[in-house]
Amino acid sequence: MLELILLFLAGSYAAPVHVSDVDVLQFALTVENLASTFYIQGLQKHPKEEFLNAGVKEADYDQIVRVRDNEAGHRDTLKAAIQKLGGTPNPPCQYKFPDDDIPSFLKVARTLENADIPAYTGSIKDLTDKRLITAAGTIVTVDARHAAFFNHITGKAPAPASFDIPLGQRQISSLAKQFIVSCPHPIPEPFPELKLTPESGPAGSAVTLATSAPLRGVNCAIITATGITFSPVQDNKCTIPQASGGVYVVLTSASDSRGLSDDNTLGIAPFIVAARGDAV
Repeated sequence: MLELILLFLAGSYAAPVHVSDVDVLQFALTVENLASTFYIQGLQKHPKEEFLNAGVKEADYDQIVRVRDNEAGHRDTLKAAIQKLGGTPNPPCQYKFPDDDIPSFLKVARTLENADIPAYTGSIKDLTDKRLITAAGTIVTVDARHAAFFNHITGKAPAPASFDIPLGQRQISSLAKQFIVSCPHPIPEPFPELKLTPESGPAGSAVTLATSAPLRGVNCAIITATGITFSPVQDNKCTIPQASGGVYVVLTSASDSRGLSDDNTLGIAPFIVAARGDAV
């Protein structure tokens, strides 16, 4: 983990160094607008009975409603903070969520909550006001509970690793791209789309890469909770190293962590490594 922390603090794959507190809060608001809209629309689309008929316990449904309310509270708090600093909060984007049934709704929720954590842990260091740092910390701890909850009810370990992984704004934007149709304001430029097959499995899994980016002479930089492992792409595949929980596969022309940057990143995608505590 020390390697990952030092790399991130050095800004190797972080957001631009010179950003204002308002810029950081606007990015966090973009993340919270996405999550808040998903829960509001999803719970309107899927009534309580549909969740119960799909096997969701009533207590778990009630928790999903609380998650919706929590995310709306995060959104509104960020909007108020931006206004207090003299900014105008960015409005939500237009979204499309693949949540036609309850299992797919829960999968999207798990994806969003597990992306919220690296979004905050990756951005907090760019805040200059210590009060905002503390406030952001109180949000990300709640989002971590959300992630643990959705991990658990979808059969995954609630806390699969000892550390979380910080990500930069372009990396988060790339993970969110699949849900965004259009946006009325600029967002960090996403990397080319990268799809993995399979999307989860045990350590040692060989995953097939699907991307529009050229794969010749490219490496997989696999970001885990303990560091970054590099391996060359062979036959459009790379191998998942020993890890636990969520990791991120980054396509890059760099050959080691010192050279990894947004400029040589060709795509990023999450992979869930089987962990002790998984039910499925």
